[in-house]
Amino acid sequence: MSSFKRSASMSPDDEDLKPILESDDDVKPSITKRARSSSEKQPVTKWTSEEYKLIFEHVLEHGPRKFEGVVPGRNAKQIAMTWTRVVKPTCLKALEEKGAAKK
Repeated sequence: MSSFKRSASMSPDDEDLKPILESDDDVKPSITKRARSSSEKQPVTKWTSEEYKLIFEHVLEHGPRKFEGVVPGRNAKQIAMTWTRVVKPTCLKALEEKGAAKK
């Protein structure tokens, strides 16, 4: 049942006065990410071995947290992701290989 009161002069056939209900399929999100133009993109710079060493030494001293300012020119999120996806797995793999070679 609708939430508005019907006036006495309104006939049941007035389709344009009935509330319109949308199905879930018709609802589209109104917020979308704006794609950056090629002129707005930052240049991609490869990580150097010196940067990897800075991250490794930072983690040895402070643990895997507070990465802001560890590598000049990189933000904390970039450094944390590089630790998680590159440096840590590389170290673990090297340790596993070293342990397997001794057996």
